[in-house]
Amino acid sequence: MLPFHFGAPRYRSRIVFPYFDHSFSTNTGIRPPIQKRDSLLPTTIVFVVENITDTITKTKRGVPLVSWKSCCASVDEGGLGLRQLVLLNQSLLLKRCWEIYSSSAVSCLFIRNIFWRGGLMRRSYVPSSIWPGVKKFWSVVMENAQWLIGQGTNISFWRDNFMGKPIIDFFGPHTIVDNLQGYVADYISNGSWVIPDLLHFHYPALCELIEKVPLAMDPSVEDKVIWSSATSGELTAKNAFQFLCQPFPSMSWGKCIWSKFITPRMSLLTWKLLWGRILSDDFLQRRGVALASRCGLCGTIPSSLIEVWQVGLVNRSPQLKELWLACFTTVLWFIWQARNKMKHEGQGFNVAIIYRLIVGHVQAASRIASGYMTNSLLDLQVLKHFGVQCKLRRTPSVIEVMAVIKAIELAWVRDWKHVWLKVDSSLVLNFLQSPDLVPWQLHIEWGNCLYRISQMQFQSSHIFREGNRVADALANYGVTSSDLTWWDLAPPFIDRHCQSDSLGMPNFHFC
Repeated sequence: MLPFHFGAPRYRSRIVFPYFDHSFSTNTGIRPPIQKRDSLLPTTIVFVVENITDTITKTKRGVPLVSWKSCCASVDEGGLGLRQLVLLNQSLLLKRCWEIYSSSAVSCLFIRNIFWRGGLMRRSYVPSSIWPGVKKFWSVVMENAQWLIGQGTNISFWRDNFMGKPIIDFFGPHTIVDNLQGYVADYISNGSWVIPDLLHFHYPALCELIEKVPLAMDPSVEDKVIWSSATSGELTAKNAFQFLCQPFPSMSWGKCIWSKFITPRMSLLTWKLLWGRILSDDFLQRRGVALASRCGLCGTIPSSLIEVWQVGLVNRSPQLKELWLACFTTVLWFIWQARNKMKHEGQGFNVAIIYRLIVGHVQAASRIASGYMTNSLLDLQVLKHFGVQCKLRRTPSVIEVMAVIKAIELAWVRDWKHVWLKVDSSLVLNFLQSPDLVPWQLHIEWGNCLYRISQMQFQSSHIFREGNRVADALANYGVTSSDLTWWDLAPPFIDRHCQSDSLGMPNFHFC
């Protein structure tokens, strides 16, 4: 019996894969026959190939909704962020072309010496499996490559780009430049430019631009070629892909509909709606399908939902914006499901059930959202109506640090030498141990604060509780209440905290 490897017979340590002939016909619904030339072709491979040919020759197609180019746009541009294989392949070829041009590896030097001599591309044919693929990107590399001058021994003075574009591009089309030779090092002496008088006489403006190009003061610095379109100067595969991608205008809704608190199926339905490509009656009417222009649920003439989308996003707090996104996508999804069931399956719908589903889903989504509310009556009313918990804005680290700075400054002015700092923020304690973690805007002030602390008998600790429990209880009540309340006596809900404070009882919490 012959040994087998991955379903194919092995002969003398070689894998022999059986082959077959097939032809595809996309205009008919008939599956093309597969003629097997090897009886050892596994049954699984035949089954997979038959399924592939069935898919390719399938004539049933849906309505094309969104173009493939729009789907491959970035999320910010209203696309799905997919990657075209053609662009991926081209970006890797561009990166490989850049490596051949800029790298000092042996393989790159070998190819460069064969096809790129003296700043000119070779015109005669030389068999190569690499050069035909990267040759088409050579002009792109030359346009975006720029040299940083070190010693100047590797940079052609006339043909290489070290000042925005090569010097020969400044000359007229009838100027003979084939015999121009020389390197940048030939025109540098003692760290300054030495430009020929003849070039100064005929092209004074060009010489002024050359003299503005900075030179390295250290004579040991090597010449370096950079990719001018990248901030780092290095061309990575990501930079190459972004360079070749065709930019689209940014969409205000592009990124927010894919938030973590919105399920992907609802995001996808909203995405198609905002592109105007949902299979609604008005869309089918634009495609030439004769339908009655009336909503199947409410019986009214349908209106555009694009304007409705913008209503809840103007002058709203982050928590209300996220609540509006959850409401918009959830209402759209459940109404669309009810419409399809009634239109295509003949099922009825119950408004009360749909309402409960929407409210429950919105409340569940709001627990995952991370936006905060503002101190306004509108936010309180809307959040209370939906039964959503109010989320206050967390105190920024800058405010916490400034509070400590002002406290130490006050102690310094009053000449307090023994200070014990008790805080309920572990972030401040981390800043005391690692000053480099402080935001750069407060580096000087925090350094002065640490200097004052060094002159004191200083101690810091975490109290693991709210510093003022009464104030905290009143603040929590104010968040959940939508009315203005005035008490002549202490309200009942703070009696327990007042008694705990008078007895010195702790109120621990973990953060």
